[in-house]
Amino acid sequence: LPFCRYCVKTLSEHREWIRCVRPNADGSLLASCSNDKEVRVWSQGTSPREWKPQAVLHGHEHVVECVAWLNTSPQNVKLIAEGNKTENGESQLQVQQMNGVDDANSDYVPIILASGARDRQICIWDVKASTLLFVLAGHDNWVRQLVFHPHGKYLLSASDDKTVRVWDLKNRRCYKTLEAHSHFMFTELRPMQSQAVLIKPSEFGSVVE
Repeated sequence: LPFCRYCVKTLSEHREWIRCVRPNADGSLLASCSNDKEVRVWSQGTSPREWKPQAVLHGHEHVVECVAWLNTSPQNVKLIAEGNKTENGESQLQVQQMNGVDDANSDYVPIILASGARDRQICIWDVKASTLLFVLAGHDNWVRQLVFHPHGKYLLSASDDKTVRVWDLKNRRCYKTLEAHSHFMFTELRPMQSQAVLIKPSEFGSVVE
């Protein structure tokens, strides 16, 4: 949208305070999370001022604090989805295809969104199918901030338990825990050439390559 000084659209589906709003890479989707424990996704219509609800994602048991989009190659996205096995040994991606989300012979690529909440859990969603792919658990307090590594292999989370956790998305496990803080913290990830740089209140360091 061009710069303007007035509201062009109001999205009012949430029932309580909104905690975080994030657009995806091309601006066609908007994710929001709220005290109502919901994650909502909005899609842009034919006009820049036209937004319509696309998905309502339920999975958290407490206030949802943050959301983050995975913006990486289709190959990496499919690896993450295919790594999630059901009780029958099938991947979540295969189940979605067989259930009519997309033809099993086509190249279905999920749209992946992460959400973190006060229930101390991180949910990984396929927005296209409105499906919860898997849950990452390990923090001992509220999850405050999420950011994906530029290559899409890792997810970083910051929590009120005073740690930053680096999650291996393909293997669904915590790859590394950083415990360098004595207070609550906020973190942000910035891509710099082939590395990811973790920006923290008092220090700068390379986290994962």
